Amino acid sequence: KLNENDIVVISEAEHHANIVPWHIISETFGLSIILVPVLEDGSINLEVLEKTLRKAKGKSIISISHVSNTIGFANNLEIISSLIRREDTFLIIDAAQSVGKIELDLDFENSFLVFSGHKVYGPTGTGCIIGSMKNLSRLYPVFGGGDMIESVKWENIEWAKVPYKLEPGTPNIAGIIGMGEALKWIQKIGIETIDSHLDSLTKYTLKKLEKIDEIEIFKPGKKHGLVSFFMKKKNSLDIATLLGSLNIAVRSGYLCAQPIVEKTVKEGIVRVSLGIYNNEKDVDKFIEGIIRTKSIL
Repeated sequence: KLNENDIVVISEAEHHANIVPWHIISETFGLSIILVPVLEDGSINLEVLEKTLRKAKGKSIISISHVSNTIGFANNLEIISSLIRREDTFLIIDAAQSVGKIELDLDFENSFLVFSGHKVYGPTGTGCIIGSMKNLSRLYPVFGGGDMIESVKWENIEWAKVPYKLEPGTPNIAGIIGMGEALKWIQKIGIETIDSHLDSLTKYTLKKLEKIDEIEIFKPGKKHGLVSFFMKKKNSLDIATLLGSLNIAVRSGYLCAQPIVEKTVKEGIVRVSLGIYNNEKDVDKFIEGIIRTKSIL
């Protein structure tokens, strides 16, 4: 249970999925949202984060993305976890952009990890939360329905044990099976193999992009299969639309991370998302498309 003495700490580089829910919770329970700035490479400012946690009077929740969906930089989870020195401080890791790409080794004593199914090549409408049984048992159900209870009486409700307590009604059975198969597929290929492939392809993409005049990379630093860029005074949607006409799929605009993007580029950015199935020929086609697009705009 949260109240007005508690805080949730997020970085300015978060996806809307890690901003909007906290605003709803803040309006409901009165807790404060503390914004921590990021450094030039997109990583959270650890010095400010540590000072913020020291000042906290109630429960503290650090809710941050492992890998930013706009910048591609990975936060150091080991260092961030080391800043948790109180039993009432918890870390929630948005790993939507890192699961299936980066090897994760976490201590879930005070942590939760969440990710979505479609980011690991699974069905849409699926997701996962990982935590210790102790911490999952402390969570209050968001929705009510059948099969999540031991008993229902007019006077009270006795919840079932986790995970059933948090899974009301008929689940997305087909989606869950599909997500499980996608994760098995990733395990079969191997995280190390995927990480190496994406790292090589990302570097190849950056090398090609940086040779094109007027193209600016959004934030420096190591990228994990994500390359965001912009052209000065060019609308990102126009760029994406022209690329789309060439059968090149990219994301444009604020990428559901308006605060960090708008702070730097008012016109929005374009993101190239590299996957297991991509190769250098795909990148070459994209580069040809960018050169053609640039000549039109």
